[in-house]
Amino acid sequence: MKFYVYQLEDEEGKVFYIGKGQGRRMFSHFEKGKLKTHCNKKLYNKINSIFNRGGFVNPIIIFRSDDEAECLQKEVEIISLFGLQNLCNLTLGGEGTSGYKLSE
Repeated sequence: MKFYVYQLEDEEGKVFYIGKGQGRRMFSHFEKGKLKTHCNKKLYNKINSIFNRGGFVNPIIIFRSDDEAECLQKEVEIISLFGLQNLCNLTLGGEGTSGYKLSE
């Protein structure tokens, strides 16, 4: 399966982020967080607060598909289930596109 939907949870199992990715996408949040280049400051602060207290972040793939549109729709559904107010997501999801490179 090429695409997936993932969740990030803290060491207590509390989910704080839902995303859609492929390859190593779900791990990129940690790398960007360490470099302080993450565009989602809410997520960056959450990850760093977990690490600073000696905790860990557990990335878990919760859905897989070869159809990117199907994964984007599943991302929207899962964010809706948790409620945007309970997550570090900035949007309701579903607007990602693979291969798009953000400018500096």
